[in-house]
Amino acid sequence: MLTVGLTGGIATGKSLVSTLLTEQGGLVVDSDRIYHDLLGSSTDLLMELKSAFGPQFFDDNGRLDRRRLGTHVFGDAAELQKLNRICHPVIIDEMMSRVDRLLDQNPSLPLVFLAIPLLFEVGLKDMVDKSLVVYAPASLQSQRLQARDRLTDDEVRARLASQLPIEEKKRLADFVIDNSGTIEQTSESVRALMDQLLLESVKTPPKKRRRVSET
Repeated sequence: MLTVGLTGGIATGKSLVSTLLTEQGGLVVDSDRIYHDLLGSSTDLLMELKSAFGPQFFDDNGRLDRRRLGTHVFGDAAELQKLNRICHPVIIDEMMSRVDRLLDQNPSLPLVFLAIPLLFEVGLKDMVDKSLVVYAPASLQSQRLQARDRLTDDEVRARLASQLPIEEKKRLADFVIDNSGTIEQTSESVRALMDQLLLESVKTPPKKRRRVSET
């Protein structure tokens, strides 16, 4: 089985590409969805987050206010690193458990995508066989992010600065989907890439999958 790390920059269109891959028969294991699931099921994770950041980021029912915490950490590099240190090992271990379950259900599964926004930033490229970056130029990222989340210019800059520049991610990637055009153009690119990756899965020996604790 070939594992492909799906990444990109903020507002480059990772969710769109994930949807298109799924529509074309790809299996996508999404770290953001896993994080959301864990916040609803893992008392240990919630308690660790409350201890690290304080109760002011939680509502009266004990639910984490992700938007408020996001605003806080994107304005402080040390706080963002703290959040990543707490969440990433738990998320990645759950992600790999889900991959194992997929393989148990279908041992001949040729291909799975692991959607990890910070694949390069937190040094996880070695856990996948290939990397795929969803690309849009930085100017378009800013426009989309501001329109989508109604952020100020300073908030947009802080979020973009929290990740590697998109041009650097593009350089590091094995494959790139350019999502700066129309949805139809992106869909056609995804279709062509799926064909290429299915061929790649036959000839590429997969890497041994590792837990975060093994890295």
